[in-house]
Amino acid sequence: MNTSEFKYFQFPFVSFNQAQNKVIPLVDKGANLVVSFPPGAGKTVIAEACFGYHLKTGDKNVAYICPLKSLANQKLMEWESSFMEYKPFLISGDSNTNLDEVRDSRLGVFTAESFDSALRRRDKFFRELSCVCLDEAHLIGDDGRGGAYESAIISFSECCPDTRFVLLSGTLPNAKELARWIKSLTGKETVLAVSDWRPVKFGIKFHYVKKYSEIEKVLELLKEYRGSKTIVFVHSKITGKMICDKLKEKKIRHVYHNATLSENKRHHIEALFSDKYSGIDVIVATSTLAAGVNI
Repeated sequence: MNTSEFKYFQFPFVSFNQAQNKVIPLVDKGANLVVSFPPGAGKTVIAEACFGYHLKTGDKNVAYICPLKSLANQKLMEWESSFMEYKPFLISGDSNTNLDEVRDSRLGVFTAESFDSALRRRDKFFRELSCVCLDEAHLIGDDGRGGAYESAIISFSECCPDTRFVLLSGTLPNAKELARWIKSLTGKETVLAVSDWRPVKFGIKFHYVKKYSEIEKVLELLKEYRGSKTIVFVHSKITGKMICDKLKEKKIRHVYHNATLSENKRHHIEALFSDKYSGIDVIVATSTLAAGVNI
């Protein structure tokens, strides 16, 4: 299907891919959607299509919820242009915005914890929501961030049962169970859309580091992929610092993305890594960069 045939939002590409084509015909049907596509298959397009439909055909609001501040910041920057007329705003741990300041805005971007917290106020913005999109929905049930997602979904479905839920995930092993749960909460038809289509071939190579002394293996792998953009994910800031020290010794240009940095600094690091002319091909990152951020 050509994107020009979709009248609710103008996309910057010519046609929907085969995964997106499974869902686009459902956008104007009103059912809840649980979408499980592989990474890179264009799940955000589904959110934008649903938001475009609800914003164009009604006078209510829409909200996007995600687990990380870096992802929320990225979506806000994208949508400040494409959804400019609806005045998108961001509420997260880094933002100073509150709902009293955005009375004329219709598109809200929230981190899960901020949405759950703001929801308790039962603000007018929430009472007038027609569509809520939860990205990285596989985190529902997660011991860490899953509680905020579950709490928000349950509370919101109780106060606003007519609102449409759109859940997006790249890894959703319990997709059918999740769809049944959303249907039981809202009483609305809930459609599950699953695809294994990928835009590019995808492979994984890994080396499990048992001891800090084996960090030298990271340097070997970086040498193997020299000249390619490479992300080194670490489970702790201490490990990340050790790797960065080694990279500095070897005079390998790199950046380090972690939660202790300011919002502006993290944006700068993401931009440096994304710029193919920056000379920065290696980014060491904690989980701050691990969910859905496009770089």
